[in-house]
Amino acid sequence: MAGATTRLRALPWWGWLAVPLAAWLASRLFVTGLGVMWSVLLGRPEVALDPSVPESFSLLGSWDTTWYLDIAHRGYAFDVGQVGQVFTNVAFFPMLPLIMWAAISLGLNPFWVSLAVGNGMFLVALVALFAITKSRFNRGMAVRATWVLALAPPAIAASMAYTEGIALGL
Repeated sequence: MAGATTRLRALPWWGWLAVPLAAWLASRLFVTGLGVMWSVLLGRPEVALDPSVPESFSLLGSWDTTWYLDIAHRGYAFDVGQVGQVFTNVAFFPMLPLIMWAAISLGLNPFWVSLAVGNGMFLVALVALFAITKSRFNRGMAVRATWVLALAPPAIAASMAYTEGIALGL
C-alpha cells in the first residue's frame, strides 16, 4: 500500500487527469465533429432556432436549447395559444436558463457559454467517475468506466447546450 501511495505522489499533477481528459476530448471532438458536419450538410432547420446559435451548430443548438434560450431571454410563460394547443416552457429547470441569462447580461453569446459550461461539467463528471471507480475497484475498471460513459450514446447530450452535462458534473 505504501508503494502505491508513493507512485501516486510521484505522478505529475495532471497524471490522474490523463484518462478522463483523453476520453472527454476524444468523445467531444467526435460528437461535435459529427454534429457540425451534419448541420452543414442539412442546413439550418426550418423550425425555430435562436439567432445566437450558428448555422454550423444547428444540430447541437436546436430542440430544447431553443426553449432554454427563450427562457433566458423572456422568462417562463404559459401560452395557451390557439384552441387545442398549449405551448409552455415551465417544464424546464431553471439552472441552464440562469447561466444563459448571466451570459446575456455580460454581453456574451448564451449558446457558447452554455455549451462550454455543459462540456466542462461533463469533464468534471468523468474525472469524478474515474476517481471514485479507481478508489473502489482498480485503475483498469476506472479506465473502462470512464470511456464507457464518455462514448455512451446518451453522452451526446453533454455536447449540446443541455442540462445533462451539468447534472452529471454536479
